[in-house]
Amino acid sequence: MHVRKRERVSILYMRLSVCLGKRIRLNVFQLGQIKTAGDNELTLRKHIKQQVSVFLFLCCVVAMSACSDKDNGAKTASDSSQQQNKPPLTFSIHPYDNPSRLVERFQPLTDYLSRQLKREVKFIINRSYIDQIKQITQGTVDIYYMGPTPYLRAQDHYLKPESRRLNIIVAEAQENVLAYQSVLVTRDSSDIQTIEQVRGHTVTFGAPHSFSSHYVPRYMLQSAGINFAQLKDYAFLNRHEKVALAVLHGDFDVGGLRKKVAERYIKKATEKKGTGLRIIAKSSLLPPHVIVARSDLDKSLINKYGLPY
Repeated sequence: MHVRKRERVSILYMRLSVCLGKRIRLNVFQLGQIKTAGDNELTLRKHIKQQVSVFLFLCCVVAMSACSDKDNGAKTASDSSQQQNKPPLTFSIHPYDNPSRLVERFQPLTDYLSRQLKREVKFIINRSYIDQIKQITQGTVDIYYMGPTPYLRAQDHYLKPESRRLNIIVAEAQENVLAYQSVLVTRDSSDIQTIEQVRGHTVTFGAPHSFSSHYVPRYMLQSAGINFAQLKDYAFLNRHEKVALAVLHGDFDVGGLRKKVAERYIKKATEKKGTGLRIIAKSSLLPPHVIVARSDLDKSLINKYGLPY
């Protein structure tokens, strides 16, 4: 009779071990010890009762844990249902860098916004600066990451007066400064040492509507007395990284682009000559990129999380 009780207790512990995903030991009440200790029937019953009490307590713990998991699962399902019932928000980015770097940079941000707003946020890489401005004009995107030029062109030339005023949510800071710089670069092995020596050479820029890889570098050249007619040739490559690579590979003598992108290709002291870029001129501090919302976007979506809007 006592053997059957011990077997039942052992089976119960085995089942509990399966539920918890790990083996449960009987500690000082090992069944093997009870069998060999020569205890009398009263002592044996006492041991079995203690083990059953421990088992029942653990069962309660498992049951409460299961209930908690069920509640959490229900909460997650509820949040998921809320997201499905609302149309996704769209986050637009102009193509200033290659797509893989943009995904690496902005996917964590859109994922964070999705969690905070309990609503899916999709990000879109526009085909061009003008493509982003058209989306703003048509109101087909909710939130935009924009440079100064697309922002001003959208405000002043594309949006109707009654719908004008894109709402700035935040401005981008770099190294705790709400500004950035453009640079002119050449290969580190080039004879070009100053901006004045760019005259008569080939120069490449980013997109024609880019503030930091066209307008600002062009202004820097003009300030040094160099206009397009005094260049051997020039071209627009649409993206900052393409500008850096074109100069690095010798397709152009000089390139204008954003400093942060250029720094990826600056020659390090340990590298061989001719394997990197060198900055020959820097702009003054420029207005930062901004994240803006279309004028009729529900303000509670932003105000709810303490951001100015």
